[in-house]
Amino acid sequence: MRERRHSKSGLFLIELMISITVFAMTSAIFLQVFAKSHVVSREAEELFQAQNLASSAAEILEGSRDFSGDLPRYFPGVAVTENRAVLGYDENWQPTEEKAKYVLLLDWTKEEGMWVMNIQVTGEGGEKIYSLQLHKYQPEEGDFA
Repeated sequence: MRERRHSKSGLFLIELMISITVFAMTSAIFLQVFAKSHVVSREAEELFQAQNLASSAAEILEGSRDFSGDLPRYFPGVAVTENRAVLGYDENWQPTEEKAKYVLLLDWTKEEGMWVMNIQVTGEGGEKIYSLQLHKYQPEEGDFA
């Protein structure tokens, strides 16, 4: 009888193919995780910047008696109307008058001696990143006389 000898190279090739398959699958999973982490990091940065911008605007509005006059002093390039202010920002959160990636929108109305101010920061496509509502009591000039 003749004995058949199997070479060990066949087993080695099968082990190598299994190892390569495992490494390929794990690298595909890690690539997806890294891509997702980049998106999450960008969204966190947008939220952080939007919160800073909205809180700065809220502080200015809270300490102001003349919103239309004070906003251009602190936010150069802001477009102010009677009860609204709009300011655009580029991708680096620098004020811009051209095509804006982010928009700061300030609305204010007076209801029974109380100012109600809505501050909103939106991104591309108008999706809301952050919003803040502020109430401020500001008596009329003759109320304390």
